[in-house]
Amino acid sequence: MATLAHLLAQNWQWRDSYIRVLRVIRDAAGRDSSRQAVRRLVEATRIRAESRVIVSTEPFCDVFRSHSAKTDVIFLGIEPSENETSTQLYSRISDLLADMPTTILVHSSGEADVFV
Repeated sequence: MATLAHLLAQNWQWRDSYIRVLRVIRDAAGRDSSRQAVRRLVEATRIRAESRVIVSTEPFCDVFRSHSAKTDVIFLGIEPSENETSTQLYSRISDLLADMPTTILVHSSGEADVFV
């Protein structure tokens, strides 16, 4: 997703865009390791981006909205849960993205190896 954001920013109309890579975690104990992982991702993909780890016990939908509602475009990794039907996935995504900016969904568990 970071690479897709970088590629979009190479377009002359998006050249002055600002890229943020956000990770939401529930437990502050994971902040340092998450921060390092996000920083490594940004460095490995060689993009200019701010990396930020958000610690919150609020529902993801609320955190997502508060940090992404005013952006121009969102790249969001989505991975269906094991027992989730396509109808349930569609409903979950529709609810999450209602009234949000343009969003590019990427089927991703976040496990892609960009460090090769």
